[in-house]
Amino acid sequence: AGVADRALPYARRLGALATASGHLVHMPSHTFYRAGLYQAAAEANAKAMEMDKTFISKGGPGQLWVNSYHAHNVTFGLGGAMMSGDGRSALGFAEELETPGRTVTAKDTWPQSYVSTRYFAYGRYADPDKVLKLPEPDARLAYVHAMWRYARGEALARRGDAAGALAEARAMAPSEAELAALLA
Repeated sequence: AGVADRALPYARRLGALATASGHLVHMPSHTFYRAGLYQAAAEANAKAMEMDKTFISKGGPGQLWVNSYHAHNVTFGLGGAMMSGDGRSALGFAEELETPGRTVTAKDTWPQSYVSTRYFAYGRYADPDKVLKLPEPDARLAYVHAMWRYARGEALARRGDAAGALAEARAMAPSEAELAALLA
């Protein structure tokens, strides 16, 4: 923390000043996170996410906003919630990624990374039965598919099914072609 701790008064001030700008309300969460205030980071991003939704509903700048600022706010909030052990909030952030998760294509390498973060929350906090019923993503979405397998492995491990968890871990391993596609 150290240096981040010294920035906390300014971070709190910025978040209070920028009440009409989702991204500026989000920005203090970077400082909160570095200072170990993970719940504060999650809460700042929850506020930013709601502002984003209002902005988008009023005709904000479209997909660029959704695929960048809003996605960053959601995934950063999910990370803060997970780091603080707030499963309820983590699952709420994860659900925000369901709709964009259905529209991602194999060419969308960046969106694959952010929509996949939902599986970290599902794996750790969702009911194992629910996780095991999540629909299988398109196998051409190599990263999304691997993170879906990760969540399933976590669910099986929580059920005490070591063989099933190991099978999911083995199935996660990408092929050379999948790795090349992700790095292209």
